[in-house]
Amino acid sequence: MNIKINLTCFIKQNLLQAFADDNSIVLNGNRFDIAYENNIEVLPNTYLEKCYDDNEELTFLRNNYFADKKNIFTAKTNNLIICKSDNYNNEIEQVAKEITRLVREKNYRYKDFAVITRNTDVYYPIIGDTFGRYGIFYNITESKYSNASFIYTALISVFDIVINKYSFDSIFGFVRSCLCGLDDESKFLLENYILEVGNREQIWTKDKDITFKGSFTDYEFEKICNSICYVRECIWSFTKKFSGRKSVCEIVDAYSYFLECIKDIVKQIRADGNNELAEETISVYNHIINSINQMTTYFGDISISFEKFYKILDSALSNTEISALPTGVDDVIITTVDRFQASKAKVVFVVGVSEGVLPCGYINEGVLKDYELKLLGIEEDVLQKHFDENYVIYKVFSSATDKLYVSYPTGDNEGKSLSPSSIITNIIKKSSFS
Repeated sequence: MNIKINLTCFIKQNLLQAFADDNSIVLNGNRFDIAYENNIEVLPNTYLEKCYDDNEELTFLRNNYFADKKNIFTAKTNNLIICKSDNYNNEIEQVAKEITRLVREKNYRYKDFAVITRNTDVYYPIIGDTFGRYGIFYNITESKYSNASFIYTALISVFDIVINKYSFDSIFGFVRSCLCGLDDESKFLLENYILEVGNREQIWTKDKDITFKGSFTDYEFEKICNSICYVRECIWSFTKKFSGRKSVCEIVDAYSYFLECIKDIVKQIRADGNNELAEETISVYNHIINSINQMTTYFGDISISFEKFYKILDSALSNTEISALPTGVDDVIITTVDRFQASKAKVVFVVGVSEGVLPCGYINEGVLKDYELKLLGIEEDVLQKHFDENYVIYKVFSSATDKLYVSYPTGDNEGKSLSPSSIITNIIKKSSFS
């Protein structure tokens, strides 16, 4: 059987010389030896001169940024813009103004824009505030591990309550969470009441009225009693069914009933207008449901302790990423350089292009140098990290079809000076700016 493979690459000069000069690909030192040994014909590569729209500046940048030859783009650059700002706030202010201008004057849609950064802790809050003032619809595409989410902590807190025998931290880990339906005043009064009278298991497990009022007023004491009854009702559906070892199916059935209460809470969150939190809660909920369904399939009627069940569930969820779906179809995409995927964005803003941020600096801080580690047979991945960083840069440069804005701040919001990245100097060397 003969199988023909036709390999098509999209650029003649491409990143990191992945293609050899003799029109064949080198993969781990083997030139398709397996294909030849199995009588599989490898057809010549087909090179396409253009894979994007006819945009001379961006095409030149893609093909020559990593090239050794000193090619210079001599024409005036209209679609490749470098922006300098005094600080982070002014930088995002410029981005918002330019997006607004292009939407009004050039008939762009918000979905045609993408804003890319690496310094998410700094830029995401500023983007949310600035874009909100300008009335720009946006969607932040970020993912997080579910075990780092406070929603995950709230949903799993019922196990902490049982394992730790209704300890103060386990009880109020649930009470302080957004999934607890108590208002802030009720939470505050309940916590202060328990601190005053002491936390006892009987408060949460016995269906008895609380009689000791302490130093609280009648109004406050009534709210405290109602809050205790509410918390009892939330956790009793799960905890009152167990004493000793139970099968996985029994634990899952009780836990599933407890999770059903979350649906009403999600409805309330959505009614309050917090759609992002509602979507994140649903994502975590679905991941937990899938995990406990798999545990039922694999373990079924096997008896197991709460501690082991909790460890297995926590391990299953430890590497699960959650992300919220876009809330609209016409939003500016806000994402990180590492998670950014090739999209149909016509105009891309790369913000925060400062030294040490993009590209990220990797330094071997060990006692032994890189060549010494190589002599000892210890592989150091610093070089690979540099290659990965170059790929990220190339991916960002290849994303825009109409315009590419590369901006950097000369200082942070506290007045500390910042240096522009080597990317800025490399672009200036290969382009002519007025």
